[in-house]
Amino acid sequence: MNRRLRGLAGGLVGGFLGMGAIALMAGRLLAIDVTYSNLRLFNEVLSIIRSSYVDEVQSDALIKGAYDGMLAELDPFSEYLTAEEYAAYEKSVTSRSAQDPKGRAPADVGMKVARRDGMALVVAVRPGSDAEAKGITPGDLVRRIGDRPAREMSLFAIESLLAGAAGTSVTIHLSRRDEPRKVETSFTRTEAMLPPVVFEMADTRDGIALMRVKHFNAGAAAQVATALEKAAKHKARRLLIDVRGNAWGTTDEAARALGAFAGSVVVGRLTGRNGTAREIPGGLRSVGFS
Repeated sequence: MNRRLRGLAGGLVGGFLGMGAIALMAGRLLAIDVTYSNLRLFNEVLSIIRSSYVDEVQSDALIKGAYDGMLAELDPFSEYLTAEEYAAYEKSVTSRSAQDPKGRAPADVGMKVARRDGMALVVAVRPGSDAEAKGITPGDLVRRIGDRPAREMSLFAIESLLAGAAGTSVTIHLSRRDEPRKVETSFTRTEAMLPPVVFEMADTRDGIALMRVKHFNAGAAAQVATALEKAAKHKARRLLIDVRGNAWGTTDEAARALGAFAGSVVVGRLTGRNGTAREIPGGLRSVGFS
């Protein structure tokens, strides 16, 4: 009798496991079927456009537009790059990691741009740049660079056009935040020194110190540590850190700057879709003050 019960229980467990496997497989097949249905619809739309649109269109341009649209659905920072654009991007990253230790920035017009609702908006202006001299402010809208619409370019492509040899110029079409009319202006690319980390005692009576950090280029972390040492010498009891307009530098240098506060502890984590994480440690000895 017990043997029969054990056999029945084993059969039930095996049946449930089999049903679970079948349900999982059915779910996967359904997902695959939905994907292929969408791909069939995509091909139909592409075919209709190619055969019926008033002007002849290039399939490559349409498909690239589809890639751009897919990435734009994720977040403002995800973009599709061609193989050539990605190679140029990797080269620029390598170049930025070997910056002048004095904080010298590559020559450009002096504005940082971000994507918002598909539009290219100025989010920061570099002190001492031609963009600052011409009154560009965060919130201004970049419409065209030369003869290329900014809306159709990746952020990397926009940054590449804003940069170039010192002394050269580029024409940019903008809409000012406070003015509805469009403005066309020629900007000169300059190689400016980014401002150092600035420390001052904002209120000596209450022991309030102020630190302004305008970039995280190479050398910024060491300057943050020096500013903290000054705060300790002045017996500062409170510290206000101003990072407004800070849009230059690298994540690694920012992590090193955090190390001045937290030491070599983990200051951040990059977590992947599968749950794996890469820890970002602070890179400096912490500097305390009381």
